Amino acid sequence: MTGTVEQYLRELGLASTATPEEIREAYRDLSKVWHPDRFGHDPKLRAKADERLKAINDAYAKLKDYTPPPAKTAAGRPHAGGARIISPRRSFMPKDRMWIVAVALAALVTLLLVLTAL
Repeated sequence: MTGTVEQYLRELGLASTATPEEIREAYRDLSKVWHPDRFGHDPKLRAKADERLKAINDAYAKLKDYTPPPAKTAAGRPHAGGARIISPRRSFMPKDRMWIVAVALAALVTLLLVLTAL
């Protein structure tokens, strides 16, 4: 069987983002389900299971060393992985600073109103 990685993954019932562990697990599950010895009572089913198991074995042989491509960010670039490190000097974002300025101005206006009322 010749095909693309997507076709082999589809043969194992997996998405294109499948990890090597998921590939191995799907292969083991499918090989247990489609093993021809389970269909010894019916020659037609046994032949069908034999064909299916050959396709599953072929797909697994092609995908044995497959690693999925890295996930992409919203900008379309590969994701580096891990948490983003923020330096202590940049811990406040501009919207946080505006909130602090607004509260300080409100407090100042309140203080001026109280002082003018006296």
